[in-house]
Amino acid sequence: MVVRNTSLPTRRDFLRLSGVAGASVLFGAACSDGSDGSASVADATAADTGGEGSDTTADATADTTADTTADTIADTTADTTPAEYVEPEAGWPACDLAATTQTVTFVHINDAHGNFAPLRDGKSPAARARGYFDKVKRENPFSLFTNGGDDFEKGSVAELRSSGQATLDYLEAMDYDVRCIGNHDFAWSADTLLDFTRAGTAKVLCSNVEYTGANPEKWGALAFTSIEVGCVTIGFFSLVSKPWNERNEQYTGDFFATDFPARWDWTERAREIVTAHRAEVDLMVCISHLGNGGDQELAAAVDGIDLILGAHSHTVLMREELVNNTIIIQCGSNLGWVGRLDLDFDLTTRALTTHRYRMTPNIPGTLPENPRVAQAMTEMLERHAPDAHTTIARCTLPLNAAGIADLTSRAAIEVAAVDAAMTDTTTVWSTWGAEGITEQDLADTYKVERQPAGTPGFNGFYTAEVTGESLELIRQSANDRWRFAGPATIDPNATYRIAVQKILVFNADVYLLPGVVFGGQSFFLEAWELLERFGRLRTAAGLPFNEG
Repeated sequence: MVVRNTSLPTRRDFLRLSGVAGASVLFGAACSDGSDGSASVADATAADTGGEGSDTTADATADTTADTTADTIADTTADTTPAEYVEPEAGWPACDLAATTQTVTFVHINDAHGNFAPLRDGKSPAARARGYFDKVKRENPFSLFTNGGDDFEKGSVAELRSSGQATLDYLEAMDYDVRCIGNHDFAWSADTLLDFTRAGTAKVLCSNVEYTGANPEKWGALAFTSIEVGCVTIGFFSLVSKPWNERNEQYTGDFFATDFPARWDWTERAREIVTAHRAEVDLMVCISHLGNGGDQELAAAVDGIDLILGAHSHTVLMREELVNNTIIIQCGSNLGWVGRLDLDFDLTTRALTTHRYRMTPNIPGTLPENPRVAQAMTEMLERHAPDAHTTIARCTLPLNAAGIADLTSRAAIEVAAVDAAMTDTTTVWSTWGAEGITEQDLADTYKVERQPAGTPGFNGFYTAEVTGESLELIRQSANDRWRFAGPATIDPNATYRIAVQKILVFNADVYLLPGVVFGGQSFFLEAWELLERFGRLRTAAGLPFNEG
């Protein structure tokens, strides 16, 4: 089967975590780039998974500083969907003036990254996540469904086929109460981002990026909002991390060239909001897209934040963190986990008293499915990517990352009709078995991340012209990372056409021998799409994917 180069499961075998929940899931997982999550709020670097990395976990010890009232045991009790499913009503009961206490519950997910579509078993993890929230809200009607951002990129092939519309369909179906903008949510275009801020029923937050364009009515994001949940007034704001470039590195600048100015002084921005609104609310909540290390620093630096619902670093926090009286949680990524935090509030003293926290793995058969969302996701997949799970080509032997990169270079030569090609093995997320390959498998192999925002993916292929002298230098630059395919004999005085990934075509001086010059470069195809075309050509010719 297709296996990601990561400690997390594949989409095909989505989160077999029943044994993990009680054994190897960590109390604080590392950032995907191998860092320990301690990035400063001043730069919030390397917290996101980017495209070269994978969602990893580190050897971490249990955090013994957390509140002793916290429930850290994952709820894996089987919970099948009721025959007659009753979805809780939107909103919350009115304040009971006679009540002295009230429990507010947050059900939180973050960094879904397009992993909402039904898998090969026809089941959608999004339907289970919503079903879990429905269950919680039936238990406590004062419950909120929150989303930490990064809904776009790296997931369902339906998003790729629909230019992001599938993700907007998902947001419409999920009916979040509050969500925020993550750095990957700028991916497609300014227009798609504007649509994103108005999709569904949720209040959408972004406190450090503004919209200054010509259509202010299309910008649905708020810098701050408050919600009356029974007798408790909850204030919300949000902070998003910096953009990324084609080298998969963060940079200081705006996501788009115009209309979306950003502030990167996160601590000062948070302090402004807390100072302006703390007296208006009972609870102050930051839905943060800074990463776990950034959340810790923010909590330590800014008084008055009761809760940080985290995202961005894909951290699996099985135990909440407590920093400067701020509770911090984060719930992994890819809809693999759902977090629940219960806050007990004393209505007489207007004070938070106790809390309980639980992480639940999103495993088929253990969480109820919301049938409305399940149907919406099935229709979404049929509408945008009906062939997502159909075998389009077959592989006759297992291929590791280098083998897939070699195959991709061969595919680029044939599909792009060029003389040579080079592929970066670090952009390969999967290994393949000897089996059938689907469109979704290919999208999982080369995950698309449009970096910088609004441009082609950084691992997508460009065609360019090079002299024979440059082509020889490119061939000499080939190594375990950079896999080259091309003519056996190179004429230094001839001109050749080559296909290379975006990361390389704009950074030849970084990765290749000195003297390589690309000319006339033009975007061709995303890497997964190139392989998809090549696979179909092989199948039409009666050949396996990896032969002929």
